[in-house]
Amino acid sequence: MELETLILEVIMEKTGSNLKSVLILVILLGLVSITILISGCQKSTIVAATEEILTPVKTEKVTIGTIEKNMTYAGYLKPVKEVDISTKSMGIVERIFFDVGDEVKAGEILFSMDKKTANNSLMVLENQMDTQANQITSSLKMAEMQFNDAKKRLEDMSVLLSEGVISSQQFEDIKIGYDQAKLTYETAQQSYDLFYNNPSKTSIEAQVSTAKENLQDHEVRSPLSGVIAQRNIEEGELAGSLPAFKVVQLEKVILEVNVSESVISKIVLNQQVEVEIKRLGDEVVVGKVVEISPSVDKRTFTYPVKIEIDNKKGLLKDGMYAEVSIELEKSDEAILINRNAILLDNIQKYIYVVEDDKSKRVNIEIGVDNGTKIEVIKGLYEGQEVIIKGQDYLTDGEKVQIIQ
Repeated sequence: MELETLILEVIMEKTGSNLKSVLILVILLGLVSITILISGCQKSTIVAATEEILTPVKTEKVTIGTIEKNMTYAGYLKPVKEVDISTKSMGIVERIFFDVGDEVKAGEILFSMDKKTANNSLMVLENQMDTQANQITSSLKMAEMQFNDAKKRLEDMSVLLSEGVISSQQFEDIKIGYDQAKLTYETAQQSYDLFYNNPSKTSIEAQVSTAKENLQDHEVRSPLSGVIAQRNIEEGELAGSLPAFKVVQLEKVILEVNVSESVISKIVLNQQVEVEIKRLGDEVVVGKVVEISPSVDKRTFTYPVKIEIDNKKGLLKDGMYAEVSIELEKSDEAILINRNAILLDNIQKYIYVVEDDKSKRVNIEIGVDNGTKIEVIKGLYEGQEVIIKGQDYLTDGEKVQIIQ
């Protein structure tokens, strides 16, 4: 600036000189200004080059807490028990006592069929059985009387034989008659015992028993307490072998899911799980693992797992869509970091921490990984500043600037 001022003063003094001299002075002044400008730029460049360049990074502190790893599976609810009810014998439906949605108790009659034919068949067989019973009883009494007579005669003939009144041949004839009467009596006794004491071995009694069962089958009862889910018959139609009713138990419902080989070993019986029911506004209820299949499904190569859910309020229905979250791993008082901080060098996992405004590489070993946070079981301690953003191209010992 002093040089420029000096040149200007010279120009002012030479104002009265010729034009050529003025032009020369103006050119000189321009050259000097350019030289000064270039010199200033060079000085600024040198100063900037000597300033430190800091890499901006974002950090989070290492914390202590609980971490869980869960897997979510989906499926459809179904009753804990359900049964299709059919008739054992065909017949015309006479009366229906329950309809879809009704509650029924075990043993209650669902519907009845016309019993006329069954009753007639039973009466005929019972009459036959009475006739046979009378015949067997009469035969036994007759055989018993004949046996007693033969026995008394044999005793009398024994006395006469000893006194020489009758011959040995006569006595043998009496003895043969006695043996035949005894055999007839024993046979009649066996028939009587078989008929009355073990009737299932007699043909007629077996037929009567079957007829009674057939008559009872004309009143179709529910084998369990529950709710009528289906009714497939009408009064007046012929009921056959197809299911007439379906009864379900909904005090509890089952959610069955299929899990992979890597997961099945981490699930245990009676483990509590959270189940989200979509139809009920994403309501979350607690379920329990009640069955873990020991064998793989050859079609899907997964293992079926059954989860039982209480349904005391009756809000859960057969076929509702549900999602279950199963806890696979959990660690309390764990050292936790953001999963984004992890870097990999071959098989070695590592992170960068900030110490004295510099990056420091730390090799770590990890535990539970829930996809957001990771448990570090070796290499870190609570409170350290871990770089979670900007670490991909850092080197160990590089100066950094923490930004928010």
